[in-house]
Amino acid sequence: MTKPAAPDDVYNAKWVSRLMGRVYPGENGCILTRGFHNADGYGQIYHRSLGDFPHRVLMILLYGPIPDGKMVCHRCGNHGCVNPAHLYIGTMQQNARDTVAMGRHRESQKTHCKQGHEFTPENTRMVGPRKTKRQCNECLRIAHTRPSYLEWRRQYQNKRRAEKRARRQESLA
Repeated sequence: MTKPAAPDDVYNAKWVSRLMGRVYPGENGCILTRGFHNADGYGQIYHRSLGDFPHRVLMILLYGPIPDGKMVCHRCGNHGCVNPAHLYIGTMQQNARDTVAMGRHRESQKTHCKQGHEFTPENTRMVGPRKTKRQCNECLRIAHTRPSYLEWRRQYQNKRRAEKRARRQESLA
């Protein structure tokens, strides 16, 4: 004797079939949703009276609630894809790494700085706590020749020298 399906199982199966009835095949094995897509390429669906992304709804229906601090990430990089094989539950950091690795990150696509200097290995230095931000050496050189910077730097060095002299005087006394 088979066990009757739980109401949640019937509900989820109904929603999965409804969602999969609104898709079409895409490139590289992606399954793409029809209908409205926002500026970033994510589809939109109303589930339980709330607007949500179809890939999130599908993962919730198939695998249960998404844990706090986690998100649904696309291995394929296609925001409209709902192929469960292309989706995984990950952290924001994993998603950002994937975005950079696929060349889809907004900052990694920039070839020139704000002033128009090209980001080349010779003209670029990595800065920040994790050395993840690019800085244009030419812009830095220009900024460090400005009179306002030179005056600030002179005052800063004089202050540091005075502090060092004061510590030396204290240790001698």
